[in-house]
Amino acid sequence: MKFIKPENISSQKIRELAEQLEEKDVKYGPWTLSFESMFAELTDKELKLISDASEKIIRASEIFTNIVLESEELREEFNWPEAFWKLVAAEPGYSRNIPCSRFDAFLNEIPLIRHGELSAPIVKGELPDPRPLPPESLKFIELNTDGCSGMTNADIFQESYSEIFGLSEYKYEKVVPHLIETLLECYKEFRGNFPESGFPEKPVVGILDWAGEETFREFEEMVRSLSEAGVESHIITPEKVEYDGSGLFIDGEKIHLIYRRLLGAEYAENLNKLHHISSAFLERKVCMAGAPRSQIAFSKKLFAFLQSSEIQNRLPGEIVEAVDKHLPWTRIFKPSKTSFRDKEIDLIPFVRENKDFFVLKPCESKCGVGIYQGKFTEQVTWKKAVDEAAGKDFIIQEFIDLPEADFAREGSKKKKELRYIHLGAYVFGGKFSGFLGRTCSNPLLTVRHGERLLFVGEEC
Repeated sequence: MKFIKPENISSQKIRELAEQLEEKDVKYGPWTLSFESMFAELTDKELKLISDASEKIIRASEIFTNIVLESEELREEFNWPEAFWKLVAAEPGYSRNIPCSRFDAFLNEIPLIRHGELSAPIVKGELPDPRPLPPESLKFIELNTDGCSGMTNADIFQESYSEIFGLSEYKYEKVVPHLIETLLECYKEFRGNFPESGFPEKPVVGILDWAGEETFREFEEMVRSLSEAGVESHIITPEKVEYDGSGLFIDGEKIHLIYRRLLGAEYAENLNKLHHISSAFLERKVCMAGAPRSQIAFSKKLFAFLQSSEIQNRLPGEIVEAVDKHLPWTRIFKPSKTSFRDKEIDLIPFVRENKDFFVLKPCESKCGVGIYQGKFTEQVTWKKAVDEAAGKDFIIQEFIDLPEADFAREGSKKKKELRYIHLGAYVFGGKFSGFLGRTCSNPLLTVRHGERLLFVGEEC
């Protein structure tokens, strides 16, 4: 992955792009998203690596979801009320457990050394020295299956950036068309499985979330994109829909297909506010793309389970290989004996004393809330976080070196700035579907920490 400065860059063109993003509402909440003037060039080999790996990990997640649905023991690992489990267990009417997803991905182009020096050993024997990562170091650190976000912003930005800086020789994947195709595929399969529903060939779509969400401008853009595709759609909220036993309605109009953007964890916590939607879904009076069962793979415990021998014994060999290569070491954070770099450890005390090797994460969160990166956390704060998380719904994950580069700062006294690079890899309908490229000076990489959009393209 190379970072390139456009040949015709100027302060005027940067202003023009910023004005376009403002005019086209490329925003998160009230903030118009900022961007890098330099862009990322992926090689064909890098693009294929990301595409193949993301599709294989989604296949693993699909299989794991089915395993959980069959296992009472595994169900106990997910702290959801029984009423929500009823929704999770309900057949959605189409074959994919995870129709919509986005990975958080890091691609380190060169071998990097794992950071951190081990403290006094907690187990007998020395751990091996930090080892170099392979040259093609692609790691997925999280998977988002709650409808994802950022697709409309990514498409508008990529198109505007390409036009303004004259990058016609670079190709990129538009994400929203893949999303629309996946939504309609789910609906088509639902109609075929339940012909008695009497649903029309083209659905009326309801984009579901709470009122006032910071992603609402994305929903407005999705309504526009669906309209261009010949599909009527509305932004719906739980308090504005009604269910009369025959169908789900908003202002008297029937909704045939829900595109769920409302977070699964919030769904489980607010079942009383969603009873109309739940009833329509359970009685097959509406198709829901992103049915509640996709929440199984949204839990950050997913990667820990995919690395366990019990689950790997039920995965195809090529999928196990992808899991081992592209997922960082991850464990459910509870008192246990386990292995780390081929050595047996007592998990919680070892993690407490060796912070630079680890990231502590709540199993369900967004925008980096509750995450502690040991390398960037003071020891006293780390120990407190570890003690508070022990026995709660957390995972511990090996810290992965964050890819970074110097980015130009046009018209500023500061000529360049070191930024971390993040590739959000979308997978819709089981297929790689493009990127949300971002950079940030803060390793947590969120909008609230000053992230910027990054054009990601492949030379034609």
